[in-house]
Amino acid sequence: MKEKTKEKPVEQKKKKGGKRPTIFTLAKTLGASDAIFLLGLMEIKDRYAATPIGLREHTQMELPWFPCGHTDVQDLIMFDVQKQKRYFNLYRGMGILSFKMAGFPSHRYIKINFDVLRNCMERIKKGKQSKDEIKNDNRKE
Repeated sequence: MKEKTKEKPVEQKKKKGGKRPTIFTLAKTLGASDAIFLLGLMEIKDRYAATPIGLREHTQMELPWFPCGHTDVQDLIMFDVQKQKRYFNLYRGMGILSFKMAGFPSHRYIKINFDVLRNCMERIKKGKQSKDEIKNDNRKE
């Protein structure tokens, strides 16, 4: 008879500095409404990426670019157009978001730069700079 050996469960190592920050780290460093806004954009990106290519409405750009209109954000996180513009301008200035217009009629495509987001969060955590200072530094460059 064969003896049954107990297999030890494989321990999963946690990845340091995963690709996407959690809501807790975003809220702690950037603020609650900023975290909600950025996570809303990440959710829109995930929904777009999960849609099969043949069923996507706007396919002019490849991932990591994804279409994102004002109504998409408003439906998901209930931010009005003025608040969205303020956040889009802030994070565009910081280098976290990139925009392109493509297609006919044209649609806004967004790319979230996670490396820049992580760097900005580290600078804010260390107390070296605020969001506005980071935005002004990026304008000078």
